[in-house]
This record gives sequence, C-alpha cells and structure tokens, in this order.
Amino acid sequence: MNLYVYIMITLISFAIAVALWKRKKKKEETDMPVGIEVYNQESKTIFSTDMMFCRILGTFEVDGTNSSITDANIANRDIFVVIAECKKPENECSSLPVFTFTGNTISWVYTSTDYNIANIAFKGKYYYGVMGAKL
Repeated sequence: MNLYVYIMITLISFAIAVALWKRKKKKEETDMPVGIEVYNQESKTIFSTDMMFCRILGTFEVDGTNSSITDANIANRDIFVVIAECKKPENECSSLPVFTFTGNTISWVYTSTDYNIANIAFKGKYYYGVMGAKL
C-alpha cells in the first residue's frame, strides 16, 4: 500500500478516537450527582436533599363533634396530625379528640375521661400530613 492510504487510515482512526473521547467526557459531565448536603464539624451529614422529611398536606377544623376527612394523598402512608390553633378560653379544660387513620381517611372522636375535666370539647385547627416525604 502506498503512504497516502496509511496516512488516511491513521487520520481517520485519530478522528474516531477524539470523537469517542469527547463523547465520553460529555457523558461524564452530565452524570454528575445533583443535590445539596450540609456537614457538621465531624464531617457528618446534618442535611441532605435525599433525606426523608414530613410534608404538611392540609388543615381541618374540629368543632366538638365526631367527624372525618378524606385525602387521596395520605392513602397507605405514615400520617401525622398536630394542633395548629386552639379556640378555647384561657385556663379552660377540654377533652381532646382521638384520631384514627384508615386508608385515605382521618377520623376523630371525642371520648369521655376519668379525669375531673370540664365537659368542654376542644375546638380548633389541625395540620395533617405524611412522614417520609422526599424534598
């Protein structure tokens, strides 16, 4: 073969090698992990966007009567309920609702107690949500 063919084969091989190298480098640049992490002085992660958190999904009000709410977002999840606002006079004892979680329903009932508490039902607003939510 003549010298011209060898030079052409070498140049084509070099061009293919450069193209493959650029393609690999571009892929490596786009495969970079995404997120934020915060560390303490001992280099332990104290916050990461991969951590699980609680997510508040909504509110509801209780008025002293047994009732329930339904939300499709809570089905088969770990649910929580917390007091957001209390509507009762200062220094007044009241019976709190007892919550149960079934499927996509949060129910509450007011139960009597053996304590010497006035027969006044707690009225107020609650937040509800799910645990184990990702950011």
